[in-house]
Order: sequence, then C-alpha cells, then structure tokens
Amino acid sequence: MAGETILSVAYGINVTSKDDPFLKTAEEAVHSLFVAAIPGTFLVDSLPILKYVPEWMPFAGFKRKAKYWRKLAEEMLNKPYEVAKRNFEMGHGVTSYTASCLEHIDKSGDIALQEEVIKCSAGTMFTAGADTTVAALASCILGFLTNPAALKKAQEEIDRVVGVNHLPSFEDLESLPYITAVTNEALRWRDVAPIGMFRVLMNNEWDSTNYNEDE
Repeated sequence: MAGETILSVAYGINVTSKDDPFLKTAEEAVHSLFVAAIPGTFLVDSLPILKYVPEWMPFAGFKRKAKYWRKLAEEMLNKPYEVAKRNFEMGHGVTSYTASCLEHIDKSGDIALQEEVIKCSAGTMFTAGADTTVAALASCILGFLTNPAALKKAQEEIDRVVGVNHLPSFEDLESLPYITAVTNEALRWRDVAPIGMFRVLMNNEWDSTNYNEDE
C-alpha cells in the first residue's frame, strides 16, 4: 500500500499488481543497500587492498555484486522518472510531484541540472516510501496484533477526532496525542534501517587532565 501510494505521488504511476516491476526493483535495490551497510559483510571491509583485485578473481565477489546493485539503483532512479516525464510531455495530465516540478522548470536556467535534481528528489521519495515506510507500517500492524487494546484506543481517537468523512491532516495532529505516540513507538520499537554504524573520531578528544580515578 505504501509503495503504491508513493509511486503515485512521486510519478503519477498506478500500480496494477503486487508484482509491479517498479516496486520489485526498489525492494531489491534497497535490500542491497542494507546488506552493504552491515560492517564486515565483505572481506574488503577488513582488507581494503582487495578493492584493486579484478572482479573475475576470487575474493572479488563484492565487485560483481556492486556492479549489479548499481544497475538496480540506476533503474530505480531512471525508469519511473522517464515514464513520468513522458506522460508530462504527452500532456496526459497525470498529477504527481515529478509533473509539477517539470511544469515549473526555469527555462532560462540550466534545464539539465534542474531535471537531475527533480529526478533525484523523486527517487529519494520513492526509495523511502517503497521500503522503509512499508517496514514501519508492518511493525505497527504487528504491534497492534499483539496488543488489541492499543488498537481499540487508537481507533476510538481517530473516530472521535477525524470521523469517517475525510483522512487525517496536519491540522488534526495536536488532537491526536495517542496516534502520535503509537507512531513514535512503532519507529522506536523496530528500526527500519541499520543505524549502529561504525564511527571514527577525526580528532583525539581524550583529555587526561579531566580524568578522575575515583569517579
């Protein structure tokens, strides 16, 4: 549902089946990002000199995977944008983020640069909505299944504040404290992306003059 929605919002593309090629490509491309982001997944993480090894040699499987993953990333970025741009140029009148941006391009400026910015920003929306948003929704549903009382309370707040005639809007936010808490808890409970990345200090922050053995 989330993937279908963001594809429509970003590009004006309607998903016709659960096996939609745009969603499949996005799912595979984002999964590759998560795999590559895990420290130590590939030997080259520990032995950087392996980056000079030709891709056909042993221990260079990471290069072959990276080549394929780059192709996926480019397809995810380019193909839906090309469809949206073609629909815009043919005057199909499909409303989307991409179509709106293309309509307001400054003809006196660098058109190629502006189109690249539009393509990349739309791709960012698509990437986030097609995978991480889906993961967050799945975690929220799982939490509700294990806690029906919370689901009932959340539904009661939605019915009382929003009603049944329209969807929630930002104007309703202050009147939906429980829904806000549920959203925050779903994001806290199950991280949608690895955030425990390795970090290295650029400068030594150790100051021995402030060290107290008794503390």
